[in-house]
Amino acid sequence: MSRPSKTGRRRQLLFLLAPLALLLVLLAALEVAARWIVSRRPRPIVYSGVEHPPYFNAPGITGAPPIVGFPITYRINRSGLRGPEVAKSKTERRRILVLGDSVVYGLAVHDHETFPAQLERQLNEGQERGWEVLNGGVSGYDAQDYAGFLRLKGLELEPDIVLLGLYRNDHVNARTLGASPAAPASPRPPQRLRNFMLRSELIKGGMELLRRSRRSKFRFTLGRTLDEAGENRVRSYFKTDAATADAVIRFVNDYRYDPSVVESVLPWLLDQKGWENVAKPLKEIKGLCRSRGIKLLVLIFPVQFEVFPGYRWPEPDRTVERILNSSGISFVNLKPLMTLTGRGDEFYLERGDLGHPSAEAYELAAAAARRKLADLGWTREPKR
Repeated sequence: MSRPSKTGRRRQLLFLLAPLALLLVLLAALEVAARWIVSRRPRPIVYSGVEHPPYFNAPGITGAPPIVGFPITYRINRSGLRGPEVAKSKTERRRILVLGDSVVYGLAVHDHETFPAQLERQLNEGQERGWEVLNGGVSGYDAQDYAGFLRLKGLELEPDIVLLGLYRNDHVNARTLGASPAAPASPRPPQRLRNFMLRSELIKGGMELLRRSRRSKFRFTLGRTLDEAGENRVRSYFKTDAATADAVIRFVNDYRYDPSVVESVLPWLLDQKGWENVAKPLKEIKGLCRSRGIKLLVLIFPVQFEVFPGYRWPEPDRTVERILNSSGISFVNLKPLMTLTGRGDEFYLERGDLGHPSAEAYELAAAAARRKLADLGWTREPKR
């Protein structure tokens, strides 16, 4: 049998490479289109000109995060609040203003599924629409920003009640919440590959679609389980509670999180000294509310692995509850409530996201807030 000529071999090679070249051109075109789509998204914030808060939600826009294929749009009204338009001054309806970061904002849910929207529906069930609940959540805020927002914008909305959604990183200035000393000094090869891949808008959009298309545990990640060094780092945070350390390790391996996600959360989550930083802004918020005759209630939202079966570490709850009690501020801690369900960790449907709850979790939170408000007597009909 005679060998193919040089010309024949070139033709064969071109025949094999042509589909690959076509595929690469198609992917490049899709990447360009994805970047164009992202660039057309409206800017989500406007700068405030002050340190706390440094920005507000951009008023009067309907937008989405800069991720292609993200299936949720956010409606921001002309007051810079997520949700429908509201009167600047309070009408005959009683008003609750909810302060918080992206957890209150509801980054992973539709407008009608957010905690404030569900609380409003629950308060108005079976009666005239006597309550309106305003979503004052802004992604990236910390406790000092909540105080600044209330002072600069919140009070002019004339709320009867302020409800503050306190999250697990609110003691850390959001602008300095960066690399953790517990994280590896340099990313491992899988993490470096993941970081390189996530520069592509097309890949980020595809991962987002995959993440949301599966209600089962999200398993598409490059960093799959904790190695021995990672397990030892986790155990170093729970030296007196091996059961909790085992729970966190099981959580990472079960959900296939990139291990560094949890390892980087633990340093600030369990920073007891750092949690003392919330005392001053909470005191300011209480003082602002008291000066206007406004009631104040705090809701504490947990991180996903804190409600994973077997997790029982008492901090930071013990520190936060002590601060709230000493300040005379009423509160509801959602962590025990979610843990009692036996499936609290399942209230976080975004499998690459430890902090933003599902619509079902917000429904549970709204019911807990409604009960607490009723127990305090704050939702009774005013005397005529």
